[in-house]
Amino acid sequence: MPLCPKCGKEYPWDSVFCPHCRYQLKAVPPPPKVEPTMEVSAKWWLLPICLSIFGGVIAYLANRHRNSKTAKRQLLLGIILVIEIPLVIFAYDYVTGLFSHMFSGMP
Repeated sequence: MPLCPKCGKEYPWDSVFCPHCRYQLKAVPPPPKVEPTMEVSAKWWLLPICLSIFGGVIAYLANRHRNSKTAKRQLLLGIILVIEIPLVIFAYDYVTGLFSHMFSGMP
């Protein structure tokens, strides 16, 4: 077992401090840096829901510095709704034939 340079007593290999005199034997790693995130109001989620991709882009640009994770999710929601809404309308029309009479007289 190694000896403490300050008090000369033995200490375990994995010790950061000497158990006898509390001398620092190894460098203590700094705590991990955590970026502070600000809370984003739930009202911002209405933009991508109501305005689809445009609302998603606006919500992303407004919130990207406050909370980047939430801003990316709002943008993704806007993109998904651009794709999903026409698919739902097409599927509903395909199943029910709701809009088929509008296009029946077209050449």
